[in-house]
Amino acid sequence: MFEAIAGLDAVTAFVRDWQGVERAHAGVLEFEFFTDGRTVTLLECYASEAAHQRHFARWAATFAGRMSTILVLKDIHIYGRGLSAVPHEWEPLMSTLENPLERNHKGPVGKI
Repeated sequence: MFEAIAGLDAVTAFVRDWQGVERAHAGVLEFEFFTDGRTVTLLECYASEAAHQRHFARWAATFAGRMSTILVLKDIHIYGRGLSAVPHEWEPLMSTLENPLERNHKGPVGKI
């Protein structure tokens, strides 16, 4: 879950650019964003841990710098299996609640 620190137009443009890159890769099964205007939730699903690692490398090389002016990470939910290790620095942000859309959004949620 992210907090938007830029306007909705900037968030939408960033999300669409990122989705355009990620959806071109076969190992990315789902890469969808939802927002209530201030809070943004990313739901992502990968075919394998290797596909997820490749996604992370693309993000670090292409989107991390731009993202820091648009979205601030607030919470992480990881479901399923396949992750051999969660980075230690993520642990304070992680939650075990089941539905991040219900938990994190106070108003109506729409897909970006």
